[in-house]
Amino acid sequence: DYRDALSALDLGDVSITERNLLGKGQFLRLKLSGSQSRMQADLSFTEPRFLDRNISAGFDLFRIERDFKNESDYKSRSTGFGLRMGYALTEHLTQNWRYRLSYDEIFDVGANASLIIQAQPSHQLTSLVGTELLYDRRDDRQDPTDGYYVRLGLDFAGVGGDTQFVRTRIGAGYYYPFWEGWVAS
Repeated sequence: DYRDALSALDLGDVSITERNLLGKGQFLRLKLSGSQSRMQADLSFTEPRFLDRNISAGFDLFRIERDFKNESDYKSRSTGFGLRMGYALTEHLTQNWRYRLSYDEIFDVGANASLIIQAQPSHQLTSLVGTELLYDRRDDRQDPTDGYYVRLGLDFAGVGGDTQFVRTRIGAGYYYPFWEGWVAS
């Protein structure tokens, strides 16, 4: 039914962001978002000059609940936190490190859920360490109008917890001003 599809798109998003907390350049964001099938809460904090050095450091707290009952006959919940830090290697190359601990649950699994979902453990703990290299030639990181970036990341899960995997991520973006006030990306 098309009304079900449209109501699943209904989304609410409330965010409070401070990019210069107490005049120290610190970043703080509290974000709550939701739809009929997803609820999420995030708290992020970043200190741009950790220990009075050119190192950024921060933490994230999160909780995500998803309702897949209509599509796949189960629900999921993820709760956790992350620690992160980054520093410049050259003018355009930075390295970021992160640690993430999440408690992931699958529940309310119905008889119509796939065999893969039914075979999943009801909960698992993921402890993950990751790094990322970012080569950034954009004119502005917050509101780019020209340039590009390339990022390469590697995550290792299994530093404690129940899950073990290695994941490689690559991403890129290109920004090109094609008309006054218009940017293609």
